Amino acid sequence: MKKYGADFSLRWRLRLVLGSLWIGLLAVLPLSLPAATKLSPPMVSGGNVTLHRISPDGSRAVYRADQDTDEVFEFYSVPLGGGSSVKISGAMVSGGDVHSAFAFTPDGTRVVFVADREADDVLELYIVPTDGSAPPTKLNGKLVSGGDVDPFDFEITPDGSLVVYLADQEVDGQVELYSRPIDGGRVSVKLNGPLLVGDGEVKSFKISSDSNRVAYRAIQDLEFTDELYSRLIDGSGSATKLNGPLVRGGDVDFFFDISPDGNRVVFRADALIDQKLELFSRPIDGSGSLKTINAPLASDDSKVGGFRITPDSSRIVYTAEQDKPNTSELYVRPIDGNGNSMRLSGPLDSGEAVFIDDMSPDGTVVVYLADQDGNGRQEAYSVPIDGSASPVKLNEPAEGDESVIGGQITPDSARYIFFADLDTPGLVQVYSKPIDGSGAQVKLSRAETSESTGAFGVSDDSRLVVLLDGNIFAGTGLFWNETSGGTPAPVNDPLPEDGEIFGLPEFAPDSRTVLYRASQDDPETIELYSVKIGGAAPDLRLVEVGFRDGGFDLDVETENFSPSDGSFRVLVVAADGNLEPLDPLLYSMEELIPESRFRFHLTAPLPPTQLYLVEFNPS
Repeated sequence: MKKYGADFSLRWRLRLVLGSLWIGLLAVLPLSLPAATKLSPPMVSGGNVTLHRISPDGSRAVYRADQDTDEVFEFYSVPLGGGSSVKISGAMVSGGDVHSAFAFTPDGTRVVFVADREADDVLELYIVPTDGSAPPTKLNGKLVSGGDVDPFDFEITPDGSLVVYLADQEVDGQVELYSRPIDGGRVSVKLNGPLLVGDGEVKSFKISSDSNRVAYRAIQDLEFTDELYSRLIDGSGSATKLNGPLVRGGDVDFFFDISPDGNRVVFRADALIDQKLELFSRPIDGSGSLKTINAPLASDDSKVGGFRITPDSSRIVYTAEQDKPNTSELYVRPIDGNGNSMRLSGPLDSGEAVFIDDMSPDGTVVVYLADQDGNGRQEAYSVPIDGSASPVKLNEPAEGDESVIGGQITPDSARYIFFADLDTPGLVQVYSKPIDGSGAQVKLSRAETSESTGAFGVSDDSRLVVLLDGNIFAGTGLFWNETSGGTPAPVNDPLPEDGEIFGLPEFAPDSRTVLYRASQDDPETIELYSVKIGGAAPDLRLVEVGFRDGGFDLDVETENFSPSDGSFRVLVVAADGNLEPLDPLLYSMEELIPESRFRFHLTAPLPPTQLYLVEFNPS
């Protein structure tokens, strides 16, 4: 069934010619152009929307804008389908603004944000209902003079009970780690151990999926040395060091991760030889021994590169210069260090490198980028993580120096969507290929454009992709397509001269609603819009016509419509061809079989011959 995007109406009409002795079904057609819904109200002169995010439940959009006062940025919330916008960040002190970072609680009912709303240039942490039904509440403890909450380093626990944040709350310039109940029920608790005076600081942290522990990287015990620690998130007990002894000059690297099951921490460190990064794993509570994941590296100058933990927490996929010096290849090993590492990538020429691009959500496949064929081009390959098959090239052959830049695997683990300049050197477009390499490669970007595709987003149901022509700072248009291929269709309304799309479009959880920022109505003002895309016409079929009570019944069946999806109405085609909605008082709709069969009873007198349209309007 053909799908229609925002360049077509999300309305479908069942045309019926009705006469006393003859009935015919003519067509089901999409008609007219819909407009995107503007969510932000009129801006003050100079005002713009600078960022946006959809709540996890898909009900509202929160956005940052200098909507009321130019250059005073505040947070606002608006229903995703349109409605009144409400300021949620509260009153600001003169010179105050909200910072760009914010986060929803897992249920989407509250927003945590950072702002200097009480004292200019003093950043603090707040929580507020997403709908603005109550004023913001401060979460951080009292700050020392000169202290701030780090605006980029706060996180809500997966269970939504606590917020963890970094701040120089007690000593100006010494950043430490704190947790606080999300409801503000008790004072904040410091999680790190005592830091070295002067040089000590917490640099980063991650929270376990069970919301029980936090792992953090800090200069805590040794001067100028970054090490890794773990602590119960409520502050009970004491911090446990996870790394082993480090060589002089050695550190735990900035990139570490917690397994999805919350049981182990995986990290890189130059533990034995300075600058020689190796890969380690240890239980998050510090029990058990530290395990080295990589096999012995090829030389003292060799190192481990990137890594990913499988969704089931059983394995680590990593890149390393393990078999040949200065040649990075792809390997897998059990996360507990048992067994041997196994190479997944194909043979590489000396000096080449593999880069992990993505891992399938089901944990069966990894996609990597490499010049594996020795042709001077970076290409994409997929390989089973268990090593049960050889790598398969995903992009189709191309002439010249074209390369695959990177991409992502769809949420259903079925396809790889990627950037590449395969058709025209320097013209980056988006392509799709089944993850196992079967089937043809399809181009998702517009064929007629001379602009590169600057960004794309995939719907949660893996069916649709939104593509941005141009770059994320000044896009020229949004288009949608099926991930399996098709003809791209516009998402945004036509832009005025000098109008642009800004930033990345965002899919709502319904996989049909797209949120985007654009100077769509005024080239000088960036505003917020939502639009539904990718709707499929309900499979409408006329199954019976009956005459009663001076009127007639139309019985219509459908396989993919329910009353919650939208509504029907009846229109009459006048003699001049214009459409005239039939007075709703002259007909009624009855659901004969839930989500399957509907009856329209028209009480109007039946002309000898009349053209009627039954119109479906998705909500």
